[in-house]
Amino acid sequence: ALESAELTRSAAARGVAIVPGRPFFPDGRGAENVRLSFSRVEDELIDEGIGRLAALVADEGRRA
Repeated sequence: ALESAELTRSAAARGVAIVPGRPFFPDGRGAENVRLSFSRVEDELIDEGIGRLAALVADEGRRA
């Protein structure tokens, strides 16, 4: 499973901002979750960002 803090750094390198999930879980869970914020992004950029994130997750899955 991907660790969200590491995924966040890798996504940033690809120009995609995500937030690790752990801070959103008061009991310490969430290491494998991320938060996607799209309310302040232009609509035409969302598909591109999701595509980049999907490619990153696929790349990381092949390495595992």
